[in-house]
Amino acid sequence: MVNQRLAEVVDLQLQVKQACWNVRRSQSTSLHELFEEIAREVACFTDMVAERIVQLGGMARGTVRTAAVHSRLVEYPSMAGNRDHVEAVAWVLSDFGHQARKAVKEALALEDSDTADLFTEIYRGIDKWLWIVQGHAKAARYQASKTEPFKANTASGFRLLMKFKQRNQNLRKGILCQSSITSALRTAHR
Repeated sequence: MVNQRLAEVVDLQLQVKQACWNVRRSQSTSLHELFEEIAREVACFTDMVAERIVQLGGMARGTVRTAAVHSRLVEYPSMAGNRDHVEAVAWVLSDFGHQARKAVKEALALEDSDTADLFTEIYRGIDKWLWIVQGHAKAARYQASKTEPFKANTASGFRLLMKFKQRNQNLRKGILCQSSITSALRTAHR
């Protein structure tokens, strides 16, 4: 079950990077930065899921080929515009959030509260990003329907992005700290 989620989180990370690479920077630098930040946090989630698999005594199967075969996430569509990328990222975040919630239920059924806690943390992070991306989608729809640029939402979106960048830096520090503690404990047990 956890390897299934690993395949999906690898797929999610690569789909968000697909959007990041293909969003037109000349039209929206903040959108590129948003996708970049989401991809960085999803990379942390990927590491957390893989480490949990190893803690459970399994082997983390996180190659691109494995993800392609086992991921149940929707395929990233071929598209042209920034708005299409926003919609695609929102869709895949929603899809993965559903899978993460499903993992919580499965872990609780197996009486594995640590794995359930891990996926609870992950789906909360995914929900946060989904909320921000949906805000961008609404702003883009509004902007497309009006002749004047929609500036207020861009500024507040940037402030939110800066806040979450700081949170993600703290999350990454925690993961590095947890990894070093785990390594130290392994060394002590040898």
